[in-house]
Amino acid sequence: MFENLPFNWFDIALVIVLFIGLRRGRKNGLSAELLGALQWLALVFACAFAYDPVSSFITSSSSVFGVFSANLMAYAAVRWSSSACSLF
Repeated sequence: MFENLPFNWFDIALVIVLFIGLRRGRKNGLSAELLGALQWLALVFACAFAYDPVSSFITSSSSVFGVFSANLMAYAAVRWSSSACSLF
């Protein structure tokens, strides 16, 4: 039934998230919402660029963890340290 549509579930989820963001932005104002969005954007880029060196360090310094678990721990560590820095 839904196989022939020109969009999928991701498109619907994106429209819902954009609608929620629009409502929050109108309620809280652009300044408050933009600051939060920029923090999340910085967090995503920090995790994207920093998890690989941290994961390599975890993998090389320990024989217990595999590559996948080292990647997950590195991503969590970078995310935690980035969000801890944003508190100050």
